[in-house]
Amino acid sequence: MAQRKLARLLLMCLLSATLLAQFTSCAKGEAQEIPLGEQDLPDMVLYNAQYTLGRPNEGALLMTAKTMTVYKGAKGTVLEDVRFKQNGEDGIEGSCETATIDENGEKATLTGNVEIQRKSDDLLITAKDIEWDNETMTLDAKGEVVVVYGDGTRVVAQGFSAVLDEDDFEFGQIVEGVVK
Repeated sequence: MAQRKLARLLLMCLLSATLLAQFTSCAKGEAQEIPLGEQDLPDMVLYNAQYTLGRPNEGALLMTAKTMTVYKGAKGTVLEDVRFKQNGEDGIEGSCETATIDENGEKATLTGNVEIQRKSDDLLITAKDIEWDNETMTLDAKGEVVVVYGDGTRVVAQGFSAVLDEDDFEFGQIVEGVVK
């Protein structure tokens, strides 16, 4: 009987030693982490925020966003779920999913269901992406753009540029159009 207890004790010790060896031989793999100094962290995040793009002697373009993320340097400011409006006789208004504004606040890339309206001449411009240059009041789009006037004129084009101050519109390749 004593031998049985001793055999059981030895068996338990052997099992314990085997389990202990397996647990101590496992090591947690190190996660690939970016050092804190190299992470691209924002300097500020604001919710339900407003951003103003202004020009001398003109009404400012007031942009309202659900989220505004501000970065120092070249990444600029990123606005999400954006609505914008410019007061004045020839003011524009519109919306987009995202607006990325350069660090100088002069150029913006509007992306995702971009709509720009100018009520003074019943103009509507829609696109997936539009580059906005606030200094020169120009729009530029590489992809498909739809321009609709209140009189029923409608142009769909691949590529588009416009100087809004001068009502100068240029289309790349026209895909379809109705002129009235």
